[in-house]
Amino acid sequence: MRRLAAATTNAATATAAAATVTVAVAVTTLLAGAALVAGTAAAQAATTVSTSPISVPMIPAPMIPAPMAPSQMIPAPMTPAPAPGTLNPGGFAIHLLGGLHLKRVDTTTGQTHTGYLLCTSTTSGSAAPVIHGVGGVKDPTSACAELAEVNGDFDALAVHPTWMAPSFVAPVAVQAAGTWEGAKVAWSHQYSNSGVLVRTTGDVFAF
Repeated sequence: MRRLAAATTNAATATAAAATVTVAVAVTTLLAGAALVAGTAAAQAATTVSTSPISVPMIPAPMIPAPMAPSQMIPAPMTPAPAPGTLNPGGFAIHLLGGLHLKRVDTTTGQTHTGYLLCTSTTSGSAAPVIHGVGGVKDPTSACAELAEVNGDFDALAVHPTWMAPSFVAPVAVQAAGTWEGAKVAWSHQYSNSGVLVRTTGDVFAF
């Protein structure tokens, strides 16, 4: 009886072991099949990605205009240039009358005075010209107006002909150098005293 029981127990143990091995083999087979399926799907996906066409956006080439034919070129209208020394923006004109370097020497005291004088005239439409002056004299605009009256001729100056001049002798020498209306000016004169100078030349040499 004991031998029969032991044989029965050994047979049951062998059967259980065989069943365990069968289950393990089945699980291993199942896992291998799943891995094979997964690997096949990944390979197909990789093949699909690698074989799918790549879309590249088209960049249009820059448009370069064709050169114009000589017959299509329209020349710009020619605007006449203003006269020398004149600016004319929109009907307003500035005219350069003259630029002068002035000198006055009081011979009795030895004092010397120098200065410059720049004279212009402006016109607007049909209005009369307006004289303007800048420089180193007391009233440059008045001095320019006095010179404009004689067209820059210093010998023709007689600004205050009715004034009474003193009779004492104290010579005053004056000089003017520069241009007037484009002509060269180189003038000098000596007056008997400063009173006669002012009566003749007005504000031109009034430093």
